[in-house]
Amino acid sequence: MIAFETDVRIDRRIEHVFAYVSDPLNLPRWNSAVQAVRRTSADQNGGASTYMMERELPTGRAVNELEVVASEPPREFAIRTTAGPTPFLYRYQLSVENGETVVKLEAEVELPRAAAFLPQLAGRLVKKGVNDNLATLKQILEDPIPDRPTTLIGRSLDGEEGSSQRSLRQVLWAFRASVGRRVEMNVRSL
Repeated sequence: MIAFETDVRIDRRIEHVFAYVSDPLNLPRWNSAVQAVRRTSADQNGGASTYMMERELPTGRAVNELEVVASEPPREFAIRTTAGPTPFLYRYQLSVENGETVVKLEAEVELPRAAAFLPQLAGRLVKKGVNDNLATLKQILEDPIPDRPTTLIGRSLDGEEGSSQRSLRQVLWAFRASVGRRVEMNVRSL
């Protein structure tokens, strides 16, 4: 298992950031590996909800069951896998510093056997991927145009598209231009 911490500063109100981050249905919009998320149950008393998450990993397709294990608006949110090939626990802690929301992530990730032999390298690669995802989250939440297609990207497990492929291409090209680096994408898999 690897554990690491990372954070991102977002120029939005803490309540807005918490509402977005704490909704697992938003994961396909800002986590590059997540293809789809579907709610499987909701606790009527405000307790744990469960979800099915489909991801495309370097090792292939992975489906995990997720559970919300903590939700204390607007300060803390945590999810963990309860089933599937890639166990993890992500604990998000939000605070305000100098008018910005700081999202701190404490992550514990169980590595597949092959990656367990090189834990330092695998840990750096996982953390880099997480940091890239947090950068995407920041871009989405700081976008001054709230109805831009970046807020609509994603598919449900039932195959419903959140935006057209053309709009998705436009968003990815805009993202590529804004960060000044190549963005790998496979539009056919979306």
